[in-house]
Amino acid sequence: MYNANCASCHGADGNSGTPVNPKLAQQHPEYLVKQLQEFKSGKRNNAVMKGFATALSDEDMKNIAYWVSSKKAKTGFSKDKELVALGERIYR
Repeated sequence: MYNANCASCHGADGNSGTPVNPKLAQQHPEYLVKQLQEFKSGKRNNAVMKGFATALSDEDMKNIAYWVSSKKAKTGFSKDKELVALGERIYR
């Protein structure tokens, strides 16, 4: 399921090579499920992700989230310090 729906944007192992698409590897699976549910419900607005998430069952979301969270994240960094600070605030 992941390879068919997610890999083209988020990388085959959850390590996106494109800054606009987040790395999913080693993310908390509960966080990933929550984000997918919010895309599906429309709480988060992204036409591409809504299209993918709408086709997923809750079980599909859990399976994808737990699989990709088991993959090793490759190192990377953001050049935008404000974006890093925002991400840290959201995480905490």
